[in-house]
This record gives sequence, structure tokens and C-alpha cells, in this order.
Amino acid sequence: MRSLRARLLLVTSVLLAGALAIVGVILDESVRAALDEEQRELLDSKIIMLLAVAEPSQEQSLTFPPDLPEQRFNTPGSGLYAKVRDRSGAFLWRSESALGLTFDPDTPLPAPGEQVYVRQQTSNGDTLLTVTLGVVWTFDDDTERYFALSAAESERAIIAPLERFRGQMFAAFALVAIALLIGMGLVLSWLLRPLGQIAGEISAVESGHRAALSDEYPSELSGVARNLNALMRSEQRRTERYQQTLANLGDDEAAQPVHSQLQRMEQIVRYQLSRSAITTGRTVGKTRVPVFDEVSQMLGALDKVYRSKNVRGEIEMPADLVFQGDKGDLVEILGNLLDNAYKWCRQRVLIVGLEDAGLNLVIEDDGPGVPADAVAAALRRGTRLDETVPGSGIGLAVVAELVAQYGGKLEIRRSDLGGAAVHLNFPRS
Repeated sequence: MRSLRARLLLVTSVLLAGALAIVGVILDESVRAALDEEQRELLDSKIIMLLAVAEPSQEQSLTFPPDLPEQRFNTPGSGLYAKVRDRSGAFLWRSESALGLTFDPDTPLPAPGEQVYVRQQTSNGDTLLTVTLGVVWTFDDDTERYFALSAAESERAIIAPLERFRGQMFAAFALVAIALLIGMGLVLSWLLRPLGQIAGEISAVESGHRAALSDEYPSELSGVARNLNALMRSEQRRTERYQQTLANLGDDEAAQPVHSQLQRMEQIVRYQLSRSAITTGRTVGKTRVPVFDEVSQMLGALDKVYRSKNVRGEIEMPADLVFQGDKGDLVEILGNLLDNAYKWCRQRVLIVGLEDAGLNLVIEDDGPGVPADAVAAALRRGTRLDETVPGSGIGLAVVAELVAQYGGKLEIRRSDLGGAAVHLNFPRS
């Protein structure tokens, strides 16, 4: 559930970052365009001011007072400049601030009454926004002459407020993103809480601490919980039927007169039951099955079945040792292995159980054992190492498949008692 929440937050963060980046670019362009427009309007007003203070000269040119109303025109390097050119483009006048500075736009001179806006580089590497207005001045003798009045300002005038805006926007977006992510995390925790609850209850069912899921879920998940509970009840009833069928087969001592027919029936029934049992190895719900109790019951039943052999069955394991899984699977596994041990032993069967990196069980006997080169064959369905001994040839194969369903391991070795030793390991889930 944490990984799901982390993935959702990661996706949300990426989408949020992308959205904020797009919004940031749009806002940045909008603010820059607004600052550009403001600067153009400011330069327009400066040209109007120049026209207001301009005076005609006797040489049919324009003169300007040495001290202009806009003080920045009077200060060298102030960033605000002005100049006047004639129709040929020759300079007729420039402001004190433009002394030693070259800023000649490459565009043609504007027509009378027309304004031209250009960006240009100065000789000192500065970028200027320049507004040029074309005017026709009528002198006292009715002579008309064309003049181009230009006002220019350094782009630094808009870069500084633009940088301030960008810093404020970044800080605001960062705070918004953090607030949204925190809010999204809280919302996801609230929305995913039912999923975490159902995941926790399923884990409790798998470990055997719960028998079923609760009914306290939102409507979106109540159907899932209801169906999972129905599935577990169905699995439990089916397992109980398997156990009852096996118990009936094992307790029917009146079947001795039809021994040969029962051998065939045993082969068919065990095969069909084992096929179903294999599919239950990883069911939705697992229980904590006491191993000692199950082994004790099986040994008691096998002592009756093999009464004529006078077998001594021994158990060495703690009483609180448990198998985490389906009880029917444990019965199938131990039933096959203990039945084989009783069948092949001379007089002694030993089952050892302990908890060490999972559940470990060892079933040993003092019989002839299984040759190392015959182990693989013994685990194949339908293979019988001795045709004179009753059996179906599928018991060990079923056990191996069931153990594999639990992620466990089965090994057949030589026992210290002289016969076979079947080692089982079930890792803890």
C-alpha cells in the first residue's frame, strides 16, 4: 500500500510540476509582454516631451534646451537616450546621456506620423528598446522638413522587475506545490485506507489470525470483501469434504474381503483428490494448523491399519509447532509420507519437526530406503519402485507438487535408521 501511495504521489508530482511549468512560462511571457508594452508607452511619452521642448533653428533644424525636463536624458550612461536624424539618417542632435554611444537601428526611417519599435545592441553590449517617430516640421517660411525622433531605454529597466517577478512566482509556486502535495498525500491516505485495511485483513487471514474479512468497507470494496469471504467459505467446505472422504477410506476396516477392488478404487480416488488438493496449496485463507496434533492422530490411525507389523511410531517436535496453510494440504502431505513410512519400515518410524527458517519436518523409517538413483523416479506420477507392494504410485508426486505450491522443498535422503528420510521445508510467509 505504501508503494501504491508513493507511485500516486510521484505521478501527481510530475503532473503538478509540468502544469506549474506551463503556467509559469505563460505568466512569464505575459508579464514580459506587459513590461514591454509599458516601456513602449513610456518611450512614446518621452518623444512627445521632446517634441514639446523642440525649437526650430535658423538652419531649418531643431534645437533642444541643454537641460531637458527628463533628467535621465542629461546624465551620461543613464540608460535613457534620445536622438534626432534627418531624412538621410544623419544625426542632427543627441541627448547628453547618449554621448559616446552608438545605437543605429537597421530598419528604414519611418514615414511621417509612423512609429517603429526595434530592439538593438549598443556599442557597449547593452540591449535597447527604441521607438522612432517620423515627423514633418513646418517652419515659418512654410518650408517643410522631415525629422526622425528616437527615444531608447535599456532593457535592464524591465529585466530587474521581471527577475523579481520570477523569484516571487517561483517561491509562490513552490509553496503551492508543497501545499498541494501535502494535501494530496492526506487525501490519498484517507482514500487508500480501506485498501490498506483489506490488505491487512487478507494478510491476517493468510497467517491464520483471522477466519474472514470484516464487513466494514465502503460500497466500492464491500463487494470484493463479500466475494473473498464467499471464496474462502467455499474452499473450507471443499477441504472438509476431502478430509471426510479420506477419513472414511482410512477407517473402513470391513473392506478386507474386497481388497483388490479397493486397491484400484484407492488409486482412482487418491488421484482425483490429489488433483484438487494441489490447487488449494495457495488459497486465499490459511490457518495455523498444530502439527503435533495432526501427526499424533495419523500415527494412531496407522498403528491400527498396520497392527500386524507392530510398528513403533515416534514423534520428536514441540507441541506448539504450527503449519501455516490449509489443513487438508498438511493431512495429504503427512498422510502420504507416513503411510509410505509404515508400509516400507521394518518396525520403526520417526517424525521430527522444528522451527528453523520456516517449518522443517523429517520423516524417517528403518526400511530398505530409496536408492539415490531412484529418487527422481519415485517423485514421478505413477512410478512404483516395487510392484509387489500395494499403492497407486502417485503419493510422493502429489506430496512434491503440494510442497512446491507452498514454495517449499522436498528431499529424499538416507536415514540414520537405515531407511529413507524425507526432508520437508516450508518457508514462513
